[in-house]
Amino acid sequence: MTIIAQPVEVLEERKKIRQVYPDQERSWTYIFNTIWRFYYEISEEKYSRLVEGKTLAEEEGVKEPEFTLEKYLEEFIIANFDTIFKGKLKLFIDPEGNIGKQYPTDIGNIDILAEDPDTGPYVVIELKKGREPDTVVGQTLRYMGWVEENLCEEGQSVKGLVICRERDPRLTYALKVTPNVEVKFYKASFQLSSEPQA
Repeated sequence: MTIIAQPVEVLEERKKIRQVYPDQERSWTYIFNTIWRFYYEISEEKYSRLVEGKTLAEEEGVKEPEFTLEKYLEEFIIANFDTIFKGKLKLFIDPEGNIGKQYPTDIGNIDILAEDPDTGPYVVIELKKGREPDTVVGQTLRYMGWVEENLCEEGQSVKGLVICRERDPRLTYALKVTPNVEVKFYKASFQLSSEPQA
């Protein structure tokens, strides 16, 4: 099985920009072709190691250089949602068929809105993406309040999940008094090899 990680809306965005800026097609083509180079495929085994934080180089005692494509983190998570969360969460789909990606509210867009299929609560997922911890925590709590007010049925709760790359003491302290919001860390690594890896 091969897992494809890609910014899934690149083509749609390119079409929109071509319509609005037809005289700048050459410049935009270069930009989108550059973005396109970030499409990549990985085997299921490598993907599992990536998600679990285990890479071949680490198992051999070699530290790989890390890289971050936070710009595409949301697209990657959405495209591989079931594999990442192992069925413990599912993307929210409202009665109109809108999925929980950049889910619109009257106070802004929620990065990712999910549900816990077993215990029932909604889960507001916010990606730090270089933003200040206070901003991320504030947005997460605000969206949780909106979900509780507008989507939750009686007895249903809402949780928060912040996804970031590095530990930040300011975020840690903020979440110490916010027990219904947790933080998860992701890691991505890149390695060149003279032979293809399985």
